[in-house]
Amino acid sequence: MLCSRRSPRILEHMVAARSTRVKAEPQQKRMRADETVGREKVLRTALQLFMRHGYQGTSLKAIARELDISAPALYWYFPSKEEIFASVMEMSMLEFWTAVKNSLTEGDPVLRLGQLVRTHVRWQLSQSDVARTFDIGVGMRPLVPGLTEERSKGLIALEREYLTELRRILTKGQRSGQFSFTELKVTAFAITSMCEYVHTWFVPDGPLNIEDIAAHYERLVLAMVGAAEAVPNVERTRRRR
Repeated sequence: MLCSRRSPRILEHMVAARSTRVKAEPQQKRMRADETVGREKVLRTALQLFMRHGYQGTSLKAIARELDISAPALYWYFPSKEEIFASVMEMSMLEFWTAVKNSLTEGDPVLRLGQLVRTHVRWQLSQSDVARTFDIGVGMRPLVPGLTEERSKGLIALEREYLTELRRILTKGQRSGQFSFTELKVTAFAITSMCEYVHTWFVPDGPLNIEDIAAHYERLVLAMVGAAEAVPNVERTRRRR
């Protein structure tokens, strides 16, 4: 093998360039690792920290440390902690509404209302840590410090979708004579309030499990709208399916 002759100055530049590349390689590797984290992983990680330490007790550095990335790398995904918190809330609200919406398979208002109530209660109890952390409440329009009106529109839209569906069910049942109540708005918010705060008293190791509570709330809500006599038929229909 032939070796070309180079001047000492050129060799110095080559050594310096190689040294720079060696030093840059870990940083480049770290940057590639940062880029593979993704928004969803950031949100899932932040969710766990917010639940564990609260909003004030969770810093961007803590989130980055949990993800094993640098704190500045978080700015690839979110401009601030407030934005992360708002996005986590929106993600949780979306998961809640998706679960409710996917459960609504019945056309009959009595059965459909039962599905909505059961799913709402199940979600609140199975995701009770999330519910407590963010105080997620339909119609409460939860905001975080610095959250702009534009940024809050997504949360408000999801809440409205839920309430619109609930009011649609109640209206249909009232018109068909299956429900009896006087004020639509009051009835809708009474139902949502019942379901929202079930996590405040539920004891996981208590005598009633999540399904027991969900079924009991369904019966309470049907009685509230004047459809208590339909409960036996609802339960028979559910058992057949």
